[in-house]
Amino acid sequence: MSSAAASPSTIIQQLKKVVENPELYRAHRHEIMSLAYRVEVELQSPFALFQGLIHAAMPLVAVRVCQQHKILQIMLENVGKGQPATSTASLAQDTGINEHGLEALLEFMAARHFVDHISANEFAPNKLTRLLLTPLFVDGVLL
Repeated sequence: MSSAAASPSTIIQQLKKVVENPELYRAHRHEIMSLAYRVEVELQSPFALFQGLIHAAMPLVAVRVCQQHKILQIMLENVGKGQPATSTASLAQDTGINEHGLEALLEFMAARHFVDHISANEFAPNKLTRLLLTPLFVDGVLL
């Protein structure tokens, strides 16, 4: 590593600051996002690139399944009732979907940051969850 290169820990700390306070970086969002994407491309393995291409439609399918079965809506309603996290057992009862299938679906959604994985079998809505429930996304995510 050359002396001009930033240390990995410095880069990681700076990225964490952006994640924690995105509003401070809005004026530079396009450049930050472009560079972040380029870093992802440069650092990922050929297998990861291949996997990304193969599974490109998975987020769309997962979101649509959640919308059709009102999974995200139920999670938000539970927050309104004072229950910040929703268990897969509760969702299975409300939706009629197999609990293990729900767990796999929500773990995928959490990996994509569409929901938060709170603890074993418990998930919570986040900013992206709310965005996915806006009419633009509900009407726009059709299979």
